[in-house]
Amino acid sequence: MDKIKVVIEIPKGSRNKIEYKDGKFVTDRVLPEGCEYPAAYGFVPGTLMPDGDALDVFFVTRDALITGEEREGYPVGVIRVIDNGEEDDKLVVIANPHSRIDYPSLTSFLEKYKSGVVVQDLWLDEDTVRSHIIEQIENYQFNQSVNKVLSDPQIQETLEALREAGD
Repeated sequence: MDKIKVVIEIPKGSRNKIEYKDGKFVTDRVLPEGCEYPAAYGFVPGTLMPDGDALDVFFVTRDALITGEEREGYPVGVIRVIDNGEEDDKLVVIANPHSRIDYPSLTSFLEKYKSGVVVQDLWLDEDTVRSHIIEQIENYQFNQSVNKVLSDPQIQETLEALREAGD
């Protein structure tokens, strides 16, 4: 599979839950003692999951990575996660095609780092992984198109007129 671009939010071994919001990286919370990220964690820019965030990524590498770093890697799996009733899948990306992945440590981390998280499945089939990424890119593109249309002044005027007519 071709490489994809990933933005790192959280370095491996960190207990800080860092998120990219409104153009900057912010610490959301600190995880409990003994609960550290088993791999670097970030997102695939230009994607959108049903929870409103970009597609999350575990980025497996031996390199020490920092928050905000952009890397390319090979997508090799998807961990199907339900977080308080919503899909919140995690893409597994490796820096080197020969990297070993400790899937049990990734799934174990997900189930203990936050209550309400259930790991449902693990997809390793290349076509399924590719299709999942494409779906999230298409979701993002659709969302951007809708936002562009809705921000059009003529559309805004029409919507306002329709709302007023309904009152």
